[in-house]
Amino acid sequence: MKPEVNQKTNRLLASLPDRDHDELFGRMERVSLQKRAVLWEQGAHVAYVYFPDSATVSLITLVEDGSSVEIATVGSEGALGLGVFLGAERALARAIVQSPGSARRMETGAFQQALAQYPTLNRIILRYTQALLLQITRAAGCNRFHSLEQRCARWLLTVADRSETQELPLTQEFLSDMLGATRQAAGVAIEGMVKRGLIQTARGTIRLLDRSGLEAASCECYRVVKEELEQFIAWLSPASRP
Repeated sequence: MKPEVNQKTNRLLASLPDRDHDELFGRMERVSLQKRAVLWEQGAHVAYVYFPDSATVSLITLVEDGSSVEIATVGSEGALGLGVFLGAERALARAIVQSPGSARRMETGAFQQALAQYPTLNRIILRYTQALLLQITRAAGCNRFHSLEQRCARWLLTVADRSETQELPLTQEFLSDMLGATRQAAGVAIEGMVKRGLIQTARGTIRLLDRSGLEAASCECYRVVKEELEQFIAWLSPASRP
């Protein structure tokens, strides 16, 4: 029997019909994802598709000089390895665990078979791919046109939403990698938000104190992506799907 949908349960899997859900779980294994673990590197073969329960994972694009920037954040609302769904054999971005927790994973071959066998799973993954692509394309524009402080506020809010906590286990170094900025520049942005009472920092953690203030400091990208994700989650309800 399926567990109830909550912050510890992957929403995609929980929305499946009971029979499909139970059969698919028999093909998956539950894994613990440790903080900063790399699920795969950019350009590497994707051996598994992951469905996070309580873990949060960043998708990061890298360029030849070693610079990096996050293009998407995936939590219990989604899945990782969807290039397999689109027919790709190699990962388009690095996948690194942002917040530790549990996930379900399935071998890519078994996942491809399941897509053919379970039409509802296929439809759900197709609809989620649209939401993920919006997040990726919005990140591209955001990283180019918006200020570092706006992007930092957006990123902190997004991570808090996916992790469902206001206390984030983050270092300044990791944050700078996610934002594609230097540690010094990221530190200035963080210091500015601390002085305004938006966040509080301690060693290895950032705590959100004023969400409305952070939303005001963020760009419109946070709202656009959040609304798309909320529409997708509402669509996941069997009564809402055509």
